[in-house]
Amino acid sequence: MIARRARVHELARASIRGAVTQIRRNSRGARIGKDPEYAHQLRVGTRRLRVCLRLFGSLLAVEHARAIEDDLRWLFQKLGAMREYDVLLADVLGPLGGTAPTESLAQLADLLRSEREDLAEAARRALSSRRYVRLLRTLRTLPQALSPEGGGKRARKWARKRLDRRLHRALALRDVALGPDEVARHELRKELKKLRYAAELMRGLWQPERVKRYLEPLSDVQDVLGTLNDVAVGRSMLLTHAEHADATLREAVDACVAALAARAEGQLSELAKTFRAFEEAPPYWR
Repeated sequence: MIARRARVHELARASIRGAVTQIRRNSRGARIGKDPEYAHQLRVGTRRLRVCLRLFGSLLAVEHARAIEDDLRWLFQKLGAMREYDVLLADVLGPLGGTAPTESLAQLADLLRSEREDLAEAARRALSSRRYVRLLRTLRTLPQALSPEGGGKRARKWARKRLDRRLHRALALRDVALGPDEVARHELRKELKKLRYAAELMRGLWQPERVKRYLEPLSDVQDVLGTLNDVAVGRSMLLTHAEHADATLREAVDACVAALAARAEGQLSELAKTFRAFEEAPPYWR
């Protein structure tokens, strides 16, 4: 638990230690591969640590921070594609079981599971590699590698500026992102994700009630944007398969694309409402 009167280097150390702990706790389960939640949590921990490095990178040697960032990006990419397959299989093909031709859906599901297993095997090799073992060894000592020089300021004042900056970037995308532009929505989603992780890292500096009232609507709008992003990625994956599909497989692809379109329509109607609630929520750091 971080003290409300903490200094920046104390906040940095606590934040990085939390992200590193999440990575280490989920490494073995992700490597075994029986439960996809381990890989998901490992990916979340990796993203959180990358946010930490952006926020507190000035307290590390430049070469040190850059090397870790390269390894974290490599790990994130290895883990990311599996989730896209998991979402498509569980949230799209699963519910269609009783409403679309069984033979074509089974063929598509088998194809997606096979491709997903190839990705999972590549991820398991990465998690058993020398590069990953070296990364874990480096992360173990990362909190102690932070320099207190330049980090002696009060964390609350420092945090306000960073959070305001991230909030401003997200709000600047509002008008275009709430329209039909999928690329703009994706950019808004990324900015809100950075804001949320930063806001969660710094939450201990303020009263829990204030933090909760802000993070809940932020989480709601991020969930809607996440679903819309899943729809866009899933549709792209399916259309790629349709290019070389036979008639049976194309039947399943068409059914899934239609289901995704219906899902997107429902989420788009929620986006403006959830974003309005987020805008009206007072930032807890002000």
